[in-house]
Amino acid sequence: MRALTFRSALAAASATAALGALLVAAPPAQAAGPSFCDEATGDTCLYYNSGRTGGFYGASQNVVNYTSDMKFGIGNGKGLPVKNNAASVYNFHRIWNVTIYYNSNKSCAYACQSFAPKTGGNLNSQMKNNNASQGYWLPA
Repeated sequence: MRALTFRSALAAASATAALGALLVAAPPAQAAGPSFCDEATGDTCLYYNSGRTGGFYGASQNVVNYTSDMKFGIGNGKGLPVKNNAASVYNFHRIWNVTIYYNSNKSCAYACQSFAPKTGGNLNSQMKNNNASQGYWLPA
């Protein structure tokens, strides 16, 4: 009985050590609002500064309204809302174009700017710091 108790204690200690090693090796959790742009998922990356610099935010889906919890991560502008604060864009998607809209609900009634797959650039003077939504569409 004593050997069984020792073996049980040894097994429990080994399991605890293994779990501890996994927890130490795990990457940090992401906060609400990514601080990365994922090329694999085809994110559109919005940057706080021109020239694709500063804080950035990645989204791989249509966004009818950038909400207050969508914030720039890592870099200049970190923690600021994406809505009406983007200066440049890169479309990592391989197939779909993306359009950044001045208005919510993907409305180009006033202004919008599109980027082909795997391209980007600075937002023009009408769009810089005036971004409210984004949408994907297939090239003609």
